[in-house]
Amino acid sequence: MTRIRIVDIPFGDAPKHVRSAWIGLDLPLADIGAQQPQIYAHHSVLSGWRLWLKNLRKGLMGELEEQPTLGYVVSVADAFAVLSVARPEAAAWWRQNTPHLFTHGGNLLFQATCCTEIPASPSDEP
Repeated sequence: MTRIRIVDIPFGDAPKHVRSAWIGLDLPLADIGAQQPQIYAHHSVLSGWRLWLKNLRKGLMGELEEQPTLGYVVSVADAFAVLSVARPEAAAWWRQNTPHLFTHGGNLLFQATCCTEIPASPSDEP
């Protein structure tokens, strides 16, 4: 299984210190049935009033349109399993501020510029 190592602060809506907690972590790529990285539209992980406020600010600044992002997809379950062990305070922030991620599952997108691929080793093969 191919993995990525987070080597720089990922983009996103979380506070910088929470996003910084991903640095140095190795995350398994989600099985999306296609080669990674891919180009995706980036979507906010925040919900409710926080997303509304973010979009209001971006709209006022003329930045509302999301740009396509070259990135790697990691399942929410896998990403937070790693984060919870390595940086429990950051994982707690995510659980408190984005509970929908944990109830609906899905995937997270890490832009390619903040990652490096770690090739599968022979011991990873079935």
